[in-house]
Amino acid sequence: VRYVKVEGEYLRLQDGWDTLSVEWDGRLPVQTSLPTVVFLLANVRSMTSLSVRNNQLGVAGWRAIIGAAERVASLTALNGCDRIRPIMEGGQSKLDLSGQDLGPRELAIPVGRLLPRSGASLTALDLSRNALGPAGMAAIAPGLETLTVLTALDLSD
Repeated sequence: VRYVKVEGEYLRLQDGWDTLSVEWDGRLPVQTSLPTVVFLLANVRSMTSLSVRNNQLGVAGWRAIIGAAERVASLTALNGCDRIRPIMEGGQSKLDLSGQDLGPRELAIPVGRLLPRSGASLTALDLSRNALGPAGMAAIAPGLETLTVLTALDLSD
């Protein structure tokens, strides 16, 4: 399978199920046919990079995307953030996400949802240079509340 037609638009898997990089930025099927997209992502077993920017996924959409992404052990980058694997694995003591383009909504939602996995161990978190703004901080705040041993937090620009 190299192309899948969803709602009249093609989603490309360049090397079929062995595709390393999936770039579905601003694609209508990602926004409207999430179960199909999740199925496809869960079956691209060697994927190392996934980009689904500008899809207005929201909390439920990100929950589904992260659920699929977690089943792909080779995934190391999500929307350009090359530090997604440690966030998904949890149990981190220090996490440097500076300059990772978390933006107000692009990665702030999944990072906020995944931070609790390091809730009892994370002592230092660097979110500097991400232009989070109020929307990004609102998305990350619930995750921050679970970081019970956090002693250093950098939110500087």
